[in-house]
Amino acid sequence: KVFPKADVTLGNVDIGWGLNFKINIEKLALSTTKNNQHVEMMSVEQLVVKVPFWAILTGSGVIEIKLDAPAMNYHEFAEGNNWSYAMGEQKKEEEKKSEDKKVDAASSTSSNSALGLFGSSKINLKLSDVAVKYSLRDNSKGEIKVSKFLIKGLNFETTTAFEIASTANFVMKDNSKVS
Repeated sequence: KVFPKADVTLGNVDIGWGLNFKINIEKLALSTTKNNQHVEMMSVEQLVVKVPFWAILTGSGVIEIKLDAPAMNYHEFAEGNNWSYAMGEQKKEEEKKSEDKKVDAASSTSSNSALGLFGSSKINLKLSDVAVKYSLRDNSKGEIKVSKFLIKGLNFETTTAFEIASTANFVMKDNSKVS
């Protein structure tokens, strides 16, 4: 619905029950094709979400989210980019406002109840080997790599710390390189 012109590729999906509810998704990708040019939008080698059973029952506990090798791509076409193209035709402002009011009314109670269910829970988020790539109309391109991005204890009640390690490489339109 959000990306009608995008193709979704999904590898193995394992769901486990026990002391933890666990979802393991391997090889998730989103791409689009314009003028016979295949352009990747995003991909993840592995996504693991682990929710302890007591976090569901008591509204507390530590929820673990791990993403291995997530990649985001931004590619500009002569007009627009891969993300706007994949979203398809944009609706008029009046139609959007009307739909937004319907969605807001329906989702306000469900989002509040979901937050209440996990309101005291903490989230540990670990991303490894992250890549953000871009290519622009003027032929400049670049890549930002994050080898590790870690957030421990993300919650709505106290402060949270995070750690990041990264590198960046850019190729300018005159083919000079900056790192």
